[in-house]
Amino acid sequence: MSLIIDDQDQSIQYSSGWERAGSDREFNHTTTASSTQGATARLAFLGTRISVFGTISIRPEVAESQYSIDDGDPVTFQGATTAQGPDTYHQLFFRSPELSDGPHILTVTNIGTENVLWLDYFLVELPEADRGRLATATITVTSARPRETVVATSLSVITVSIPEGTSEAAKLAAQGSSSANAGVIAGGVIGAICFVLLAFLAICMINRRLRRPTNAYAGPPLGTVILPPESFSRQGNASPFGGFGPAPSMHMSQASLSGSSGFRSPHR
Repeated sequence: MSLIIDDQDQSIQYSSGWERAGSDREFNHTTTASSTQGATARLAFLGTRISVFGTISIRPEVAESQYSIDDGDPVTFQGATTAQGPDTYHQLFFRSPELSDGPHILTVTNIGTENVLWLDYFLVELPEADRGRLATATITVTSARPRETVVATSLSVITVSIPEGTSEAAKLAAQGSSSANAGVIAGGVIGAICFVLLAFLAICMINRRLRRPTNAYAGPPLGTVILPPESFSRQGNASPFGGFGPAPSMHMSQASLSGSSGFRSPHR
């Protein structure tokens, strides 16, 4: 597993005598340059190996720099191009031997004065067993893959663009980093989708309960007869028989009353 740290990452401590620069063909479009002899850059990292990549500008003079791990013996690099040749991008300046698994400090020192030292990025290698330690590391590391693809680690996310003409070492390192983190990306995306769906369902259930009426109309009492409005007279007649013909006659003759009851009228 490999991690790329950009030259302008906050974990790198630069002395005086450095300037920020960059072009479209450099990693993250940035570099950090120095023409001051003795200028240093220090980087604390966790890993078993570290490599330094940079740019060599068009000058006949040699760009010289030294690299040491944990204040050990320095290793000198000399890089030069011809006056007619193009700038060299993603050039490997230094590759450490295999280190013990743990924290280390890399020190870069500019020892040249004729040509500019251009630092582009650092490549840190981690063993497979140390992937879970990224979350507790005290330094900031970022991972990358080529062609403007986003790759996530447990610490950060970075977008990387490696232009055409990149050295094979940088390409292989970036590809190895991307394949190692594919599972992390898939898990994060699936988890985010599940969270959004659960939140949406919870909101729908709450809204449904809030809209439910508490005193719903249950209809008229059992046995109630509902008459249509046309059954009532438009002239103000409130008779319950309006609209259905004359009301039944309630008149009965006295003869009928006397005959049916068995009593005689006292006036006959």
